[in-house]
Amino acid sequence: MTGRAAALYFTLLSLAVAPLHAEPQVPAAPPVAAGAAKQSSREVIQQKLQLVKMLLSQATAIERAAGSDDPAINQQSAAALALYAKANSAFNEGDMAEAEKLLDEVLRLITDISRLAPDPAKVEAEQRARYAEVLENVRGIQITYQEMRKDISPGDKQLSVIDANLERTSVLLNQAQAHAKGNRYKEAIFLLDNAYTAGVSDLNILMGSAVKSYELKFNSPVEEFAHEVTRYHSYEELIPIAYAELKPGEGNIKLSESYVQESRNGRDTALKQAAGGDHQTAIGTLQEATKRLQTALRTLGLTVPE
Repeated sequence: MTGRAAALYFTLLSLAVAPLHAEPQVPAAPPVAAGAAKQSSREVIQQKLQLVKMLLSQATAIERAAGSDDPAINQQSAAALALYAKANSAFNEGDMAEAEKLLDEVLRLITDISRLAPDPAKVEAEQRARYAEVLENVRGIQITYQEMRKDISPGDKQLSVIDANLERTSVLLNQAQAHAKGNRYKEAIFLLDNAYTAGVSDLNILMGSAVKSYELKFNSPVEEFAHEVTRYHSYEELIPIAYAELKPGEGNIKLSESYVQESRNGRDTALKQAAGGDHQTAIGTLQEATKRLQTALRTLGLTVPE
């Protein structure tokens, strides 16, 4: 098909430029020259008709469109066939300009159909690559929760959230991998996307639990400051996780890094204040530093409660 199409295109090209190389017309015989030009134009359109007919009958995209259940593709295919019929009628009636205009529109529709009904092999390759990417992200979330669980005491309320996420992720992973083995990558990606979204959502729940710890009562400013140090480090540990799992843009990363640096400066100041015995002031300074970390996480796409 490609060879025939190329041959037709070369034929069209030679016909289109033929008048430039024609012998000079004799002024005394204008009817003959006009007739020759008209005949040449008709031949060009006829070749174009043949090309479009071949594309409509043999193009693989058109074949895929014929078996598609997509209304948009079916509509485009029907429109292309209808326009071709009109172009053929215009040609038979001698209206070359109208025929050519309609044929150009058919060629545009064929291009659109090729886009709407892509090559299945190409689609599968793209889906396979997407599946591998999302699978890696979900496994990263799974490992994160497994590591978090090691540091959780049996009576911690966060344990139920972590266990529920691990169980759900395991189920969705198994289902997704089963779909992938059957080359049903679209379904597999859908399940993995759900697992990833749920994992990030649970992180937000865990962060909310951390914020509620403000309501705890402390016996002394020293004890409260120690708690704030632990809380600060909990947020700080989420920064590299957010980089790896949320995959933010370069601009977001740079902005978040500036907030992280500001938070570390505040943390260092708080540690110096505590070392000097002013734990009450150090608590406020460290809380402000923690807020900077929260802002950095929001910049990366993680919803962090105030």
